[in-house]
Amino acid sequence: MKKRFSLFLTVALMVALVALPAFAKTSVRPGEDGKVEVTFTYAGNPDANAVYVAGEFNNWLPNFPTYKMKKENGVWTLTTQLEKGKYQYKFTVYGGGMLQWIKDDQAASFAADGFGGQNSVVIADPNAGLASRVIALEKQMAVTNIGFNYSGYARAGVLLSGEGGALDSHMGLFADYYSRWRLGNENDTYVEQTFSKKFTGDNGSWMKANILLANKKLDYQTYGNDAGQKSTLRQAYVEGGGFDVAPDVNFWVGERYYGRDDIHITDNRWRELDAFGAGAQGIKLGATTLDAAFLVRGTDDGLNAQPDLGEKVQKNIDLRFKDIVVPGGNLEVEARYAWQTDVPNGNDVTGYELDFIYSRTDFYGFADGFSKAIVQYGDSIGADLGNAIGYTSEDASAMSFITYGLANINENWDIMPQFIYETYSDKYGVDNPEDETRMMIGARAVRYITNNFSMQFEYGFESYDQTNGWVEDQKLHKFTVAPTLKLSNSFWGRPELRVFATYASVNDNASLPEPYADDDSGMAYGVQAELWW
Repeated sequence: MKKRFSLFLTVALMVALVALPAFAKTSVRPGEDGKVEVTFTYAGNPDANAVYVAGEFNNWLPNFPTYKMKKENGVWTLTTQLEKGKYQYKFTVYGGGMLQWIKDDQAASFAADGFGGQNSVVIADPNAGLASRVIALEKQMAVTNIGFNYSGYARAGVLLSGEGGALDSHMGLFADYYSRWRLGNENDTYVEQTFSKKFTGDNGSWMKANILLANKKLDYQTYGNDAGQKSTLRQAYVEGGGFDVAPDVNFWVGERYYGRDDIHITDNRWRELDAFGAGAQGIKLGATTLDAAFLVRGTDDGLNAQPDLGEKVQKNIDLRFKDIVVPGGNLEVEARYAWQTDVPNGNDVTGYELDFIYSRTDFYGFADGFSKAIVQYGDSIGADLGNAIGYTSEDASAMSFITYGLANINENWDIMPQFIYETYSDKYGVDNPEDETRMMIGARAVRYITNNFSMQFEYGFESYDQTNGWVEDQKLHKFTVAPTLKLSNSFWGRPELRVFATYASVNDNASLPEPYADDDSGMAYGVQAELWW
């Protein structure tokens, strides 16, 4: 059995050596009516939900509809008409529940962005050329200093109860690591900082080191409190591409959030294969591309080494067949095989998961934005859906249906709805039968009043039920209003400064955090800042 696993992994990684067509760089050529036709190209994150171009030509708006890029064969492109001139710009990339401002490493030139980083520069003039010494200088800069990037995410504020104290938990039926209606309902301070450095070879090959540090504070003490603070290293990996042996395949090794997907308004990480391992991405297979990875994650009962085994871990082989063109969008099919070796019990546990992800670059064909629909199925330890470690039993099975998206209704309104339905059978085994059903329905709507002021509204419904478990037919309703200050009228525009009021109610089988543990409803209010950079 183990030999078959090793052979399968070897074959999967050998496939990664298949050559792919190279993607184009940002380019210019003569346009219409004296303008210049510029084609922007971005291939840095094929898993992104949406990518835009923001720059001096559109007042740096991060999701201006006419500057939304289209994805084909894993590469995002946008062709537009600009007046002749020199323009600074960046790509705004939404993925993993946040928006990132990314410079174009293939740009003609670069300029300081005023925040310690750099903007890319496009010269909208097909007759303009750069002297060879300038090109040589820019290549040297790419190797020495402009390859460094600092980005991150942060939120901080206070969540107060209507009784005068602070809430030590959000109002919801599920743990915060699974899902919660976020607006006006977060009691933590959380910061992620990503440091990356890109190295470029003379032949165009490159490698980039990525380090992500995370800090979390769970109380309102301004001094050190070990019980209320958590700091950890979440990512440390190196990725690379452009190698002469496989010029268009990207490789990576280390610890990372591998292809993480979540829903921004609830932080529901429906795909969270955070793990250690290695992989290859962008392998061309006819009409699709393949991402292959070998992922390892430790189990809670494996922290201490076991005789004849060592630390107990779960191993996963994850294959993602992407960019399958279907009516209205693209289809991705993911297959994951998982296994745990348990020497003391003489029993190896295996499981699998299948995911089908349908993605559109509009809101279900009705409005600008994006939308996704996902079906997941797993058995045994693979029934812990979207997770690199499974705590479900060998008898377990699970299925989920998820759909969400962002609708740019008009210049005054944006809305992000979501629907999640998830079921488990025999979650903890046939000897301890327990079926479980979870459901979350709701949406966040934003009304832009002025360029810098907006009103946010969020409604969420949760339902949680177990048979033979401690949870029975629990239900919750939550509603939040949040006046907000920001720099631009964009759903993804950050920083944001919010004042909020939240109301939640539950049925008799559910409860709220203190001071509302004995009540069927409760109020919270507070302030929060959220930003990413």
